[in-house]
Amino acid sequence: YIRNLYECGVTDVTAESMSIMFMKSPISRVRQAKAPTLFIIGSSDKRVPPSQSLEMYYALKELGVPTKYDYLH
Repeated sequence: YIRNLYECGVTDVTAESMSIMFMKSPISRVRQAKAPTLFIIGSSDKRVPPSQSLEMYYALKELGVPTKYDYLH
């Protein structure tokens, strides 16, 4: 897990740095996913915002990967 953009080699937000950030993201490899996936997300998750989990969930669903999303408050 990456704590900040600097760890990705990003020192300024440019088209190149956005590309670097995208390639570090699991969503960039979503088409390779085949295994059934369960997302258990909490409202106080410090690492992954719920919106990013939902993005991955919907991408997997669209690709036909069996997936379930469980949100804990």
